[in-house]
Amino acid sequence: MNNICLLNRQFLRTLFSFLILFLFGTTMLFAQEEPVDSTKTDEGKDISIPGHHEKGRLFTNWLGLSVGINGYANDGRLNLPASMDNLSLRYGNSIEWTLHLLGQRVDLYKKRFVLEYGLDMVFNQYRFANDITLVPEEKEVTIQEELVDFKKNKLRTTSLNMPLLLTFASKKGKQGHVFHFSAGAYGSVLLGAIQKQKVKGEGKIKTRDDFNLNNFNGGLMARIGGGPVTFYAKYSLTSLFKQNQGPELTPFSFGILLVDNSYDDYVD
Repeated sequence: MNNICLLNRQFLRTLFSFLILFLFGTTMLFAQEEPVDSTKTDEGKDISIPGHHEKGRLFTNWLGLSVGINGYANDGRLNLPASMDNLSLRYGNSIEWTLHLLGQRVDLYKKRFVLEYGLDMVFNQYRFANDITLVPEEKEVTIQEELVDFKKNKLRTTSLNMPLLLTFASKKGKQGHVFHFSAGAYGSVLLGAIQKQKVKGEGKIKTRDDFNLNNFNGGLMARIGGGPVTFYAKYSLTSLFKQNQGPELTPFSFGILLVDNSYDDYVD
C-alpha cells in the first residue's frame, strides 16, 4: 500500500510538471505556424469567433464553465462503512464548479484526432449529511460531532487543474453536428479549503485550514458530446486526505459543460 501511494505521488508530480511545460511549449511552437484560412470573409480577412482563436494547428479558447456533482467513495463504494459514516454526503447539494480559464487543441490528424489541454479553477463543495465539524490544525483528520442542527454544513476546496486529453472527432452529420469523445488524465494542486456552517437563526461559521487534504491530486477523466452538449466525468487516483492522516476516500465527479465546447465550428 505504501509503495502504491508513493507511486501515486511521483505520478502526480511528474504529470503536473509535464502539463505545465507542455502547455507553454506547444503554445510557442504552434503559434508560430501560418494561420488557417478556413474562416475568411469575402474580402479575405480572418473571422474571429468571440473567445476563440485559431492559428496553424493550434486552436485556443478562453473562459468556459461547467457544473456537476462531486463526491467520494471508499473501496469503490458510495455507501461508506460505519467507521466513516459521519462523513456521508448529501449528493444533491455536493456541487463541482469549474472555470475553464484556458483551453487549447492541437490538430494531430485532419482534426479527427486532437490533443487537448488547459488550465482550470475547480471549486468542489462536499455537503455533509451529518452535523459534524472538521477540527483544524490537527495532525490527522479529527471529526467532532455537534449537538446543533446545521442548516448548511459543507467543505469547499479550491484547486488549480490541468487536463490532458486525446480526442476523436467525427465528420459533420447532416445537421452539421460533430460527435466527439475524449479520454486522458488530469493533475491538480490544492489552493485552499474552508468549512462553512450555518445554524438556523444564527450567523455563518467559516473555518479555513488544510484539514489534512492532499496538496496534489490527479486521476483519469473523459468527455463525450455531440453538437453543443458535452458531458464529463473524473475519477481520482489519489485519496482526498493525505496518507495516514485521514480515511481513504476517492473523489469523483461528473457533469456538463455549460459554455459551448462544441466541435461543430472547429471541424471543417
